[in-house]
Amino acid sequence: MKKYLDLVRVETAKVLSIEERAILDDSSLVNDLGADSLDIMDLTYSLAQKFKVTMPTASLYQHAVDNLTEQELAELFDDNTLTPKGKLLFSESCYKYTKEQLKDIQTLGDIYSETTISNWAALCKAVAESEAKNADLLLIDNINVFFQK
Repeated sequence: MKKYLDLVRVETAKVLSIEERAILDDSSLVNDLGADSLDIMDLTYSLAQKFKVTMPTASLYQHAVDNLTEQELAELFDDNTLTPKGKLLFSESCYKYTKEQLKDIQTLGDIYSETTISNWAALCKAVAESEAKNADLLLIDNINVFFQK
């Protein structure tokens, strides 16, 4: 995992034009490092090139909306709020959100704001080490396994 953390840190420093040493494993890209949506897109592209993978074109939430029934979605989300089962999906996904992170995350917007270097590194590791090398397929698989489909 250290290799992925180090490479995500290097790429993040380049994209955000900040010193690598200012980036901690638990630094949130948005809240702590000040990344905006264009920075996230640049980082996604940069990491895809670095790891020779296809990074996600949609969020875990969007894949859930596209692949689950209304009843299954209601188990995960209550309007814009994550349910305990929704938080469990995020912790078991390839992003590996921690219980500590999820304690502070209530809404879908919080997920975006609180995603850390560690979450990105976990995603990169999972995708790079997967057979398909495609994050969207991996996220859909995470959802299917979670719902035992």
